Amino acid sequence: DDNIEISFKKKIKEKEKEELRRARNLVGPHRDDFEFFINDLSLKKYGSQGQHKTFQIALRFSQFFYLQDKLKVTPIFLMDDVFGELDSFRAKKISDYLNKIGQAFITMTDFSNIEKLYVSEKDLLLKIENGKVANKKIVSLTEILKKDKAFSNLRKTVLQNDVITEFYNIFPHLKKTVSPINVYKGTLYLEVENSVLKNELFLQRNLMAKKINQHFNKNIIKNIKFKSF
Repeated sequence: DDNIEISFKKKIKEKEKEELRRARNLVGPHRDDFEFFINDLSLKKYGSQGQHKTFQIALRFSQFFYLQDKLKVTPIFLMDDVFGELDSFRAKKISDYLNKIGQAFITMTDFSNIEKLYVSEKDLLLKIENGKVANKKIVSLTEILKKDKAFSNLRKTVLQNDVITEFYNIFPHLKKTVSPINVYKGTLYLEVENSVLKNELFLQRNLMAKKINQHFNKNIIKNIKFKSF
């Protein structure tokens, strides 16, 4: 560390006159170029637009968890209109992480992209016009979605996401051995610790589906599929 400091100060001294003449910094970590690879291929050269955007978001998550670990506080997470450029698979993975980090602000210019997001009762909508909050009343997203017929598919998605959130409240005894992965077209996908438990739960799948539907008082889950860790 001492060598880095000495070398850095030396470089700054060497470039001092040139920096003053050009009115810009020529030395420092901000001048470093980082090259990232996916499967040994340069992301900059070979990455798709979706991969570039996903990688940028992954770096933001890394920064969040690094700051959380070092500072022992939970930062507020900001994302600016990223979901329009992502396919549903990548958006779902990112949305799953957003559900774990605490408070997050996400901007959108196209409200239809909200279908790619995990939405819960706690999420709020702020409509911005001319730099100001235009909502007369700040309401939950789910409240808006319940009233708007255009979002009938999204209302189903919200309920299905709630199944993932509420799974351990419904089945607390499975917390250490089963992970809810996803709900797709009425099928709940579960990851199970071992094949013995998987076979055991397979026999109970209809009862589990019934219990979930009773919890929400709606017929959400029609089938349950399992895979081992």
